[in-house]
Amino acid sequence: MHSLPESEWFRQLVQKREEKRALQRFTQALVQSVQLNMSASGVVLAPLLKQPLHLSNSEALEQWAEQQLIERHLPINNEALSLLSEALKRQLYQEHA
Repeated sequence: MHSLPESEWFRQLVQKREEKRALQRFTQALVQSVQLNMSASGVVLAPLLKQPLHLSNSEALEQWAEQQLIERHLPINNEALSLLSEALKRQLYQEHA
């Protein structure tokens, strides 16, 4: 009998959690890169990022970032941070124009 850490579903669970944490760290770096005030009152990112309205600002940005990474076939790295920072700025300012 295999132990829990040796089972495939457990390895997949651990991998998913690691990917989620990496995406959360990437999203925080994105926030810092564009100097986005996530706690400003009245700021609702979901519609600006074309995400479901029920998502919090953090969730909306995380989902947007994940979609962008997938669509652009980018790994989570500094190059992706730079590209997505510029894309995020365009997205946010385009919506306010």
